[in-house]
Amino acid sequence: MGSLQALMHGLNRHYYCLVSAYRKDELEEKMLKSLKKPEWSAGLRVKDFQKHSKNNEKTLESMLKLAKKYNERLGEEGKLTPEELKTANVGKVDPRKRLANDIEVILQSNIVQSLGTMMGTRVF
Repeated sequence: MGSLQALMHGLNRHYYCLVSAYRKDELEEKMLKSLKKPEWSAGLRVKDFQKHSKNNEKTLESMLKLAKKYNERLGEEGKLTPEELKTANVGKVDPRKRLANDIEVILQSNIVQSLGTMMGTRVF
């Protein structure tokens, strides 16, 4: 019944295909792109020390587990034939890659935290 009423009022499918085009100039595009951009001082802000230390502890615990898994995997790989090695770890988490990623993340966060703290004590 609703479609019959729409036809009576002239609201056919062409009504919903209206083209709405709006062009922005370069200044408007630049302004819209900068809305979500972080401020220049965002890198200088220091995180809460309690949260940062808890995050470090969690990451270190995860790194310990990954190191144990990696050690186990190395032991298992020594016992496998080259044919079995090709399919032994398919679909499993690679502890070496995860460990390398965790190391990079924790180093970056600790360096930024330390530099921010040192700058805060000297400047302010």
